Amino acid sequence: MGIPIYQRIKNDIIEEIKDKPANSPLLSERDLAVQHGASRMTVRRAVNDLVEEGYLYRDSNKGTFIADKKLIRKNTLQQSEHLDYKIFYFDLKASSSNEVQDILGIGPNDQIIRMIRIMLDDKKPVAVEEFYASRNRLTDEEVDNLRDWKKLDEAIAQYTTNYRFNPIIVPMKYARMLEVPINSPMIMTESVVTNKLGKTILYIKTFNNPQERVIEITS
Repeated sequence: MGIPIYQRIKNDIIEEIKDKPANSPLLSERDLAVQHGASRMTVRRAVNDLVEEGYLYRDSNKGTFIADKKLIRKNTLQQSEHLDYKIFYFDLKASSSNEVQDILGIGPNDQIIRMIRIMLDDKKPVAVEEFYASRNRLTDEEVDNLRDWKKLDEAIAQYTTNYRFNPIIVPMKYARMLEVPINSPMIMTESVVTNKLGKTILYIKTFNNPQERVIEITS
């Protein structure tokens, strides 16, 4: 199996920016798509990964820039042929969380979709993900696509995603699912996915298994 196009573009961008100073601007998605002979969606997926890994960062008002090399986050989990997901919870109801309401920009009476799934690599649990979405901002087809991880990944690649990394103690409710001891330290990733109008369509909390998915954040 050949290397995926988005992965090749990632590798090319890493090579192109390795000698450039921090805070230098990256080419626009349109220019990168032309340069690499790929679709903008594929380029966006590559750039999103590089932002998550710390090679790049976004300024919502100005564009995408090269990050300080010391901020690169080393992630031992690579895209695997054996990657799979299992959905444990999927429901539609009013949100009772102020945090979710604030991030999605909705009111207490607006309905949200909440989904919990576990990420498996070669049948080993590597992360638990919580998804929150405003029902009113998704079509029926997009709601159905939430259950199909490949279609969901393709949909997310079309939008802009910003990430925040939070060192926490593994929540008790997920310790057993991830097969890790209670009180284990872990990195929880918050992902906020916005559309072209700047509206948040997805809020994702990823609880990374510290024994299988190592994320190192340095300053």
